[in-house]
Amino acid sequence: MNSNLITALVLAGIIVVWMLTGLTRSNEEDLSASQDSEQAVRVQSASSQAEEYVRAIHVRARTEAERQVSVAAELDGLVEESPIEEGQLVDKGQVLCRLHSEDREARMKQAEAQLKKAQLDYDAALKLQDSGYQSRSQIASAGSSLALAEAELERAKISTSRLSVVAPFRGVVQKRLTEVGAFLQRGMACAELLELDPLIVAGEVNEQELPLLSRGDRAKVRLSSGQMFEGTLRYLASAPTSSTNTFRVEVSIPNPDMRIPAGLTAEIEVHTRSMQAHKVSPSLFVLRDGGKLGLRVVNSARQVEEYEVELVADAPNGVWVTGLPDEVELITVGQEYVGVGETVEIVPVASDEGAL
Repeated sequence: MNSNLITALVLAGIIVVWMLTGLTRSNEEDLSASQDSEQAVRVQSASSQAEEYVRAIHVRARTEAERQVSVAAELDGLVEESPIEEGQLVDKGQVLCRLHSEDREARMKQAEAQLKKAQLDYDAALKLQDSGYQSRSQIASAGSSLALAEAELERAKISTSRLSVVAPFRGVVQKRLTEVGAFLQRGMACAELLELDPLIVAGEVNEQELPLLSRGDRAKVRLSSGQMFEGTLRYLASAPTSSTNTFRVEVSIPNPDMRIPAGLTAEIEVHTRSMQAHKVSPSLFVLRDGGKLGLRVVNSARQVEEYEVELVADAPNGVWVTGLPDEVELITVGQEYVGVGETVEIVPVASDEGAL
């Protein structure tokens, strides 16, 4: 056979084999791409933009008095006068009850006379000292008698002043605890007094809410009557109540005429610091290891990512969460069927299905 013919046949065979190999590879690549397309999970997604959110903490509370004191007598004595009525508003220093003086006024007059005599004796002793007729010990004795007389007069004045039991602060008489003719011993109460200005509104918060509050925060108070007041958060407990494991908080509101009583049901609303948060539907949550909540998103490469989020507050049409980037593409349908790192196919969302 001609060598040229043999060479032509070999080259033709090589060309045919090369063409068949290229066709096979093309078919394999097309099949692989088709399989990848068929294996990619189809999901729906929606864009979510973080918003500035100010969380409001609502606390059930009750009104309380700033102070509640049983005003007691400092002396033993018979009640001579009780000029107050229950529910009466009294000023600081106003008489709540008065004891009979007995011989206390006479004792004070006696002490005043003894003081005058001691003063005269001391002055005379000083004059005699100048003339050389009094020793230093006699002068000291006269000075001691004068100091003793001054102390006796002061004691008599204090005893007389304590005959009147007076209000230690401006407040409302809660109870009148004695009547004219009753005998009071030292330490027995004459009346119970409430200080209602400022009025205290107290409630309890849990351990998650406590770190969000600070002394001095402005607060709104709504009473059961519907009245609204603005006040200041003045107290945060440093230890929980043992029975409920919650922390006491107090808001003070003005009550100058003291017409708002203690014991009313109220609600405290405190606005905390602002934060960046997303508003989402609770149905989008997935459960992470340890019982934490998570949300799955799609990145620019169509791969699934998952973020642990913290529930901040409820909203009328969803919940507010933190822990996501400012802008994300949330998976809204199919999040349960995809895993982190998996490539997904995003299908269009109907206009009435795009809400988060």
